Amino acid sequence: MRGLLAFLIRRALRVRYDISFEGLDQIRGQKGVFILPNHPAEMDPVIMSCFLWSQLTPHPVPIEDVFEMPGVNWLMKQAGAIPMPNMDSGAGPYKRLRVEKSIANIATLLADGENVLLYPAGRLMRGELEDLRSTSAVADILAQVPQAKILRVRIRGLLGSSFSWVAHQNRPPLGSMLLRGIKYALANLLLFCPKRKVTVTVELCDPADVPAERVALNRWLENWYNEPGPEPLTQVSYLCWTERLFPYQEQAEQDQVDLTQIDASIRAQVCAELARLSGREPDEVQPGQSIERDLDLDSLASADLVSWIDETFHVSDVDNADLRRVSDVMAAAAHLLKGSQDGALPPQKGWEEARRPQLRAPALDQSIVENFLWTTTRMGPYVAMADPARGAVSYAQARIAVILLAEVIRTREEQNIGIMLPAACGTNLLIMATMLAGKTPVLINWTVGDTNLRHVIEIAGVKVIYTSEAFLDRLDAIDFDYLAAFIQPLEVLKGVLTLGRKLSALRKAKQTDSDILAHFAHERDLDKPAVILFTSGSESVPKGVPLSHRNILANVTGCMQHVALDSSDILYGFLPPFHSFGFTVTSMLPLLSGLKVCYHPNPTESRRLASGIARWQATLICGTPTFVAGICRAAEPSQLHSLRLILTGAEKTPDSLFQALATQAPGAALLEGYGITECAPVLTLNQAQLPRCGVGAPLGDVQIQIVHPETHEPVPPGGQGLILVRGPSIFAGYLALPENNPFLQHDGSSWYNTGDLGFLNELGQLTLSGRLKRFVKIAGEMISLPAMEAALLAAWQPADDAEGPALAIVAYEADGERPELVLGTIFDKDQDAANEALREAGFGSLARVRRVVTVPEIPQLGSGKTDYRSLKAALAT
Repeated sequence: MRGLLAFLIRRALRVRYDISFEGLDQIRGQKGVFILPNHPAEMDPVIMSCFLWSQLTPHPVPIEDVFEMPGVNWLMKQAGAIPMPNMDSGAGPYKRLRVEKSIANIATLLADGENVLLYPAGRLMRGELEDLRSTSAVADILAQVPQAKILRVRIRGLLGSSFSWVAHQNRPPLGSMLLRGIKYALANLLLFCPKRKVTVTVELCDPADVPAERVALNRWLENWYNEPGPEPLTQVSYLCWTERLFPYQEQAEQDQVDLTQIDASIRAQVCAELARLSGREPDEVQPGQSIERDLDLDSLASADLVSWIDETFHVSDVDNADLRRVSDVMAAAAHLLKGSQDGALPPQKGWEEARRPQLRAPALDQSIVENFLWTTTRMGPYVAMADPARGAVSYAQARIAVILLAEVIRTREEQNIGIMLPAACGTNLLIMATMLAGKTPVLINWTVGDTNLRHVIEIAGVKVIYTSEAFLDRLDAIDFDYLAAFIQPLEVLKGVLTLGRKLSALRKAKQTDSDILAHFAHERDLDKPAVILFTSGSESVPKGVPLSHRNILANVTGCMQHVALDSSDILYGFLPPFHSFGFTVTSMLPLLSGLKVCYHPNPTESRRLASGIARWQATLICGTPTFVAGICRAAEPSQLHSLRLILTGAEKTPDSLFQALATQAPGAALLEGYGITECAPVLTLNQAQLPRCGVGAPLGDVQIQIVHPETHEPVPPGGQGLILVRGPSIFAGYLALPENNPFLQHDGSSWYNTGDLGFLNELGQLTLSGRLKRFVKIAGEMISLPAMEAALLAAWQPADDAEGPALAIVAYEADGERPELVLGTIFDKDQDAANEALREAGFGSLARVRRVVTVPEIPQLGSGKTDYRSLKAALAT
C-alpha cells in the first residue's frame, strides 16, 4: 500500500518537476542511515520520501504543525513519521520532555537499523544559503547513536518556488499552494506543464568523519550544502503558452532598535544573561550579534531566554522567533519589541457578516445544554466564536463538534472531567460537550502551584484532564511528572475522532434538540452541578465551588438585563475559563445568547490583546483591572477605538485606569462590578446610563443585606458592615467541605457571607470597603489594610508603565499581642517614609507599619489579584 502510494506521488510530481539524483548507487541496501538534507521548500520532503522509498523507506521527521495538518496527517502516518515539536514558538518544560522523547525514538529507530529523514535546520531556507544556526537535534541524536551512517543531501532548484519561504517571506500556505498547482497542471492538460529542474546530490559519510561537537557538526553540514555557492531564486512559468510567474513577497527591512531608548542597566542585564547562557564574558556580547550564529544559542537556550525575559521584565508576548539579535533581546526587555504576531491583521475569513439575529437571554426553566442546542438551531450558519488558531466557528459547526466530542467523553466512567485550557473556541466546545455527555467539567487553574493543583485534583476526584500539548508547551513551573497520569491531550484525542464518528455526529446534529437530548439521556435538573470552579486561593487553599445550571443561567440573564447588548456587538474574551468571570461572561453568555465572541489565550499578552481588539473590531471586553490596564498601556493610537463597553471586576478599579481609557478608548464606558466565584460570579455592576458609584447596583434577583461583622444585626442605612447576599445565582455549598458553611441565617432566610465589608447608598448601589480578613482590630479599632495601601499608592505614584501591584500590606497576629503590619513594596522606601505618608493621608496613630520590605515584585495569582498568602509567607522570613 505505502509503496503504491509513493509510486503515485512520484508520478504526480513529475508533472511539474524534472528531478534528477546523483549518488544513489551508494545507498542501496543500507540500514541505519540518518538522512540529512537542506530545506529549500515544503515540497522537498515529499520528493525525498517518495524517491528514496524503494531504497531506504525512511521515517520522516516533520514539525508537529505540519504533521497535524488535515490530509497531511494521514500521509505522515502511512510513512511512519515521527513528529517533532516546533521550537520557534517557545519551549516550556513539557515541550522539552516531548523533544527528548522524539529524539529518543529517532535514536532507537536508527539503532534498530531503520532509516530516518530529518532536516537539520528545522525550518525552511530564508535566503540563498542554508543556515543551520545553532540547532542541536542532529548532535543530540548522534550522541545516542554515534554509529549511525550519515547521508548528506543537497537539493537545488526549489528555492523560489511557491512552496519556499522566500516566495512568501513566511511559511507557505500548503493547502492553497497545492490547489493552485493542481489548477495550473490541469490548465496545461497535465502533459505540457513547464518543468522546474531539481537536482538532488547525496553523499554517504563514514561515521568516523562526522564531527561530534554541535557547532562543528552544523558548520560541516552547512559547508557541504552551500559548497556550489549561493543558490539563485528560480522562477518557472505556470503556463506553457505564456509566462505566468508566482508573485514574490518582497523581504521587509528588519526594524532597527534604537539603543538610546533602552536604559543602560537593562542593556547590562541582557548582556550578562546572554554571556551566562553562551559561556562568554559580558563584554563579549554586542547588540548587533546574532543570537544563534554569533552566540551559538540553540532553540532550547533561546527558550530559556524568553522565560528569563518574562520573569525579570514581565514581558510575556515574545517568542523565540522574535529574538534574532542581541538588540532584539534588549528591546524586548525594555518593552519596545514588536513581536512577530503583533499588528492589526485583517479578520479571518467568515468573520464579517450581514445583520445578525437579535440576542436572546437563555430560558431559566431549561438546562445549559438545552439552551445551547436551542441557540445553535436559532443561529445556524452565523458565527458563534473565533480565535487566531481555529478561525471562525458557526453555531451549526459548534453543534456538530459538541456532539462529536460528547460521544467520546460519555464513555468515561467518572463523573467529574478535568479541563485545563485557556480561552479558546475549543475550550468552549469541550466544556459544552462534557455537559451534554452528562458529566461535570472541572475547570483547573494551572497558576495555583503544585501543592494546590494536587489538592484540586484530589478533592474533585479527577481522573483525566483534557488539555492541549500546544498549551502545555508554554507553561512553566508545573510538576508534569505528577500530571502525566491525568493528561489527555486533544491532539491525541483527534486520533479517536474517526470518519465514522464524524459522519455520525453530522447526522445527529440534523436531528431535533429533543432527539439529541434523548440520545444522551439528558435529565433536566437545574440544581445539579453544571461546572466545578475553584476559589483563587489568595487566603487559603482553593475551595471547590459547584455551580448549578440555575446559578449560571440566572447570572447570564442578570448580566443581559443590566447591560444593554446588541446583536452587532463583538466580545473579546481573554480571561481563562477557570476564572468565574471568564467562564460565565466570556464563555457561557455568548454561547447561550447569540453574542459574537473572539478569543485570545493569554490575558498577560497586553500588546497582542490590543492588536486583537483592533483586528476583530471588538466592542466589548471583560477583565480584571490589572489586565485591562496592561492593554491600555500597550495599545497604539486608535487600536481601542472600536470599544464601547469595558467591564471590570475581581479587584478595585483605580481612578488612573478610568483616566487612561478616556484617552485610549474615548468611546467606551468602563463599568466596574463586584463578583465572587461562589455567586456565579457577578453580584453588582455599574450601568452606562447612570453616574458611576462604587461597584454598582445588584443584578437581577440578587439581594444584598449589610450587617454588623460581629453581631450580624442590620446596620443603619448607609452604614458600613459585612455584606450578605442571596439569590438564584448563589451556590449551595463547597465541594467536599460540609463543615465549611459559608451561610448565615438572617431575618428568617439563609444568606451567603461574602466576607467583604461595604455599604449601600439610598439608590441601593454598593461601595466596597475591603475584605473582612483584610481588616485588623488594633486597640479596639478596625483598621483597613486596603485603605492604607491606597494612601501609600497615592503618595508614591507608580510609573505609568509599571505592571502589577506596587505594594501590599499583610498583618501578622498572635494571641494577646498587637498585630504587626508589614509592607512589601517595589519602591525603595523605609518605615519612616511609609508612616509619614500615612500620617499625611489622615490615618491615626494605630495605622502604622512596623516593617518595610523591598521586593522585586508583588506576587500575583493567575486572576491578576495580589497573592497575599504567598507574600505573607515571603515577608515572614
